Amino acid sequence: MFGRKEHMTTEPGGETMASETTAAALNEWRLAERAAESAQRGRMVAEAAARAAEEAAQAAVATADAAKAALAAASLAEESAMKTAKAAKTAVDVARADLVDAEAESAAAAREEQAAHAKYRDAAERASQRSRFEEPT
Repeated sequence: MFGRKEHMTTEPGGETMASETTAAALNEWRLAERAAESAQRGRMVAEAAARAAEEAAQAAVATADAAKAALAAASLAEESAMKTAKAAKTAVDVARADLVDAEAESAAAAREEQAAHAKYRDAAERASQRSRFEEPT
């Protein structure tokens, strides 16, 4: 049938049936085995590709989530840096005002010290002159 070599055999018990030759059947079986093995390898490759694609999709989602978190962190860092800069400017302004006050207080204290020193010199000079003009008794 369909290009196969067939012949009739008589089996023990007297039955006659159509059968392929052993060589042809063996050859057909080998071809079927190769096709099955090839299909199995193809299925395994397809499964591996599907797993790899799934892992790649999961990695892409994780990367996107990490990028969102990094963006949020960068925004918070920027906000924090702005607040820090504002606080630093305020500290500089306060320090400058304190310096102006300290310089003014220092100048006033120096003037008071000079005035007190001058009063002392005047008082000492008057005392010295009084003792010169007074006669010892």
